[in-house]
Amino acid sequence: MINAKACIVLPSLGCSGCISEGEDFVIKNLNANGEKLMVILTNYQSEKMLKVRFGEPVFRNKNLLLDKEKTIYNNGLVGFYSKIYYFENNKVVDVQEASPDNPKNVWADLKKHLARQAR
Repeated sequence: MINAKACIVLPSLGCSGCISEGEDFVIKNLNANGEKLMVILTNYQSEKMLKVRFGEPVFRNKNLLLDKEKTIYNNGLVGFYSKIYYFENNKVVDVQEASPDNPKNVWADLKKHLARQAR
């Protein structure tokens, strides 16, 4: 059973500006959202680099998962841009891509969504 209300799938290789926004969101918000937010890091070069980028408190969070075999990336669940999967009743109900072509501010929308879950 998934307790998370949203999952960020964040590739380390891709659109650098878009990925940086996602990384910053994770650093600022993962530990503050308990089990409501899950993060999966995929298509990365080194765990050591991830640990340096995210810092120990975030890197040790039980809701941060490493896709060591690049299964998510290789199966097309994420590509050049980060994706946010939204859950309700253990089902994916929406998927947003954090790309320059998406007119929505997906990070602000996610923050609002997580804040609503606290009520």
